[in-house]
Amino acid sequence: MKSNNKWFLIFSFFIILALMAMSCKEDSNPINADVAIQSTKNISPKDGGTLELTSSDGERIILTIPKYAFSDSKTITLQLLKKTEANPFSNNLINTIRILPDGLKLRHAAELKVIFNKAIADTSKTILYSRKASDYALPLYKTEITNNSVTSEIFHFSDYGGALPTNQEIISQSNKANSDLINDLMDWQSFSELIKGILQYIELLQAIGEEQLANQMLESLEQKIIQRVNAFLDLPIPEDPCGYYQQALFKYGEMVMLLTSDSQLNRRVGDRIIEIRNSCFIRGELEYDHIMTFSIGGGTIQRTIKGFVPFIVNTYNEPYGEITGNGTVNWNGIEQSVCIGTETVVGNISLSGEMEADNFGYPWLNFEMNETWSGSITVVCPNGTTVNPFNPPPSTSTARFLMEEGYTVVQPPPVGNGQFKWILHINFQP
Repeated sequence: MKSNNKWFLIFSFFIILALMAMSCKEDSNPINADVAIQSTKNISPKDGGTLELTSSDGERIILTIPKYAFSDSKTITLQLLKKTEANPFSNNLINTIRILPDGLKLRHAAELKVIFNKAIADTSKTILYSRKASDYALPLYKTEITNNSVTSEIFHFSDYGGALPTNQEIISQSNKANSDLINDLMDWQSFSELIKGILQYIELLQAIGEEQLANQMLESLEQKIIQRVNAFLDLPIPEDPCGYYQQALFKYGEMVMLLTSDSQLNRRVGDRIIEIRNSCFIRGELEYDHIMTFSIGGGTIQRTIKGFVPFIVNTYNEPYGEITGNGTVNWNGIEQSVCIGTETVVGNISLSGEMEADNFGYPWLNFEMNETWSGSITVVCPNGTTVNPFNPPPSTSTARFLMEEGYTVVQPPPVGNGQFKWILHINFQP
């Protein structure tokens, strides 16, 4: 990557990192609440997981936690309470949803989906919300809404609900959100939630015809971001700027680029990224999730190739953007005909490639996967069992990924049915 593209490439990260909502409400969540139904699971970072509840009325609540949402395994509890905790909305659509541990922050957004037992009366005003206090709530960012369901993103665990707010409630709650303050400059999560919540209130104000108030809030929102990010940049850079500090810088940079017109602040954020870049590599894992089925010699063969291969993107010195990595994946297959063969193979994967920006400034990772295979096949026939070496020839694959968590590339297998699938996982910590 050429040096004159350094700032352009690094700053383009902002485009593909979504502005997510996240904060911890003022009221505490007692774990001994009157619970109607709950589900508890141990969730590992590499696997993620889903928890689901169905109420006695037939309403479904689905919590989907992505891979790498947190750094170590957590015991997660999803609850539906028997009542609706005090909140500012008069028309609540579901009892309070509680997710424990209370206040746990996520590195990547989880999805909270509520499927109601009847049609939504007004999809333009129906929201899922984070209950901040008995008289204050923030709408969650909606990823999908249908005639009977709402799906939203969450970045922390707390109390949530669904509501159809009245016009007056929209106005009063938007004013309360507009006057809210997040004092901790390092708490980018709570500030992001506030910004997203205000944006949702702006949309609701527009939906009820309050265009003037919506425009005033939008102007105020821009000033909030400018003041907040300048104050953050005035803080001394920590001795280890990677990890949390770097993530906060990226999130604040997203807000500046997407929601303000302050070119000077935009440049200031970009300069800070370059300043800390020399201390931090971009790390991640490329997940293999291949499956294929085909016929040969009167029989069938089913194969899967699964595993995670770690990699590093060099941001420390020339050549900037170089990708390197290596690891192993597991090849397992079943051959079924007169005999049954079981393939057990280990693949040694060497990753190379480069990071580049496209014409719109989006960063992409271009991977070359060089693969060597070694293993054995155990064949069980009517006349006996044999174990033979099975060493498929080396292979090379290429794939191009937008640099965002969970970006997936799918290609057809060379023969038969199925798919070759790679999933990108990003971790900016060194």
